Amino acid sequence: MKEKIVALAICLAIAGVAIPAYASETATITVTVTPTGTLSISVTPTTYDFGNLAYGSEANTGTTGYFTVSNDGTLACKVQIYASNTANWTLGSSPGYNIFVVNATTSTWASAITLTTTAQDFITSLNPGSSQTFDIGLKMPTSGDTTAQQSIIVTLQAVAI
Repeated sequence: MKEKIVALAICLAIAGVAIPAYASETATITVTVTPTGTLSISVTPTTYDFGNLAYGSEANTGTTGYFTVSNDGTLACKVQIYASNTANWTLGSSPGYNIFVVNATTSTWASAITLTTTAQDFITSLNPGSSQTFDIGLKMPTSGDTTAQQSIIVTLQAVAI
């Protein structure tokens, strides 16, 4: 009896080797990647001089896009903008005594935004390698206490979208 069991075990072992194993028709692999990139913008030119302006007057850089902001990074971004107070004046929403207003537009002055000292959305989307022209407007204070030259810093910043 023992010989029959050994013979049967050998036959089953041989049969198992002889029977092919079939694989499934498809196989999948999940590959993941996390992209990295850079946010980088530049603006040209980097200065503008309104020259001598009387209190109560207004001026702008034009309507043809005096400045150009370019996306030098590898990520699409939105561009935010804000301005600074000066040594003697405060940035505001309407001109007043020692209060000035700065506007910015990418198209017409009717669609211009009034800048504040807090960043706000200016250009909703700027793809890598592309650029957008814009203009800056200045409304002088209605009156003030200085005739010293004032410097206004306008800052643009790239924000991921």
